[in-house]
Amino acid sequence: MFYSYLWLREDGSPYYAGKGKEDRAFKKNKHRQYPPPKDRIVIYPAKSEVDAFETEVALIWYYGRKDLGLGCLRNLTDGGEGASGYKHTEASRRKMEASQKGRKHTGSTRRKISEANTGKPKSEKHRKTIAAMHVGNTYCVGRKYSIETLEKLRKAVLGKEPRRPATNLVGRTFGLLTVLNRAPKGADKEGRPRWLCLCACDAVKSILSKSLLRNNGTRSCGSYACRKK
Repeated sequence: MFYSYLWLREDGSPYYAGKGKEDRAFKKNKHRQYPPPKDRIVIYPAKSEVDAFETEVALIWYYGRKDLGLGCLRNLTDGGEGASGYKHTEASRRKMEASQKGRKHTGSTRRKISEANTGKPKSEKHRKTIAAMHVGNTYCVGRKYSIETLEKLRKAVLGKEPRRPATNLVGRTFGLLTVLNRAPKGADKEGRPRWLCLCACDAVKSILSKSLLRNNGTRSCGSYACRKK
């Protein structure tokens, strides 16, 4: 069943309007914002996807977009976009695959991809696909490392200290931010976690522990209005 929905702030004013089906309105998924508790989500059932899109457009028009100075919604478009369940043709998939061959990601892009996939469960089909890709792979079989490489590996392991458990920051306040909970993913390379923080402007942001704990660290969501406070 398709529907349109509104996400409400604590004072009852809406801050995001969208269209979806199943549990779309209740999960972060690809939203730029985090969803509020279920009692602050308003659902508008629709007869069809077209009907849901029309309601979404009407809601955004009625409440107005904040980025355009027309209202209180944080939507960055006027709604009505998207194509649920769209599948690319075989020819399109081959073109996209060919365009990606030989492409090298930057270090920051590789880190973002790694963080996005950390802790993400793989389906049985995905695991079988990965296993099939490695059948016959003999790249590391019988490989011998040079003395210099072995020495580097040894030093890298010997110099490491055991990781300390992360400090629980839930409930603590840092400037305009109040820590709500630990983020489900997004730890840095040192294993330090991210925390979901509620700003005084009602924005929810994921912030690393080190950014909160250091002197002169992150103390707001970073919006222009909050930086002036």
